[in-house]
Amino acid sequence: MGRGTHQFFGECKSEIPVSVDEVIANLAVIFHWKPKDCEDFEIDELMQWHERAKARNEVQS
Repeated sequence: MGRGTHQFFGECKSEIPVSVDEVIANLAVIFHWKPKDCEDFEIDELMQWHERAKARNEVQS
């Protein structure tokens, strides 16, 4: 069972980020945001933006 591939109740849609800092760094790269722009996000909102950033990055690649 690899990291990010399974959850308690089944399959995970994507890799689990290593840390919140990694998510914020990804948002900074994709959306050109400063880390401070993300500091008021709740974790669920942060993860929603991370999913959007990943989707946008896949389209650009």
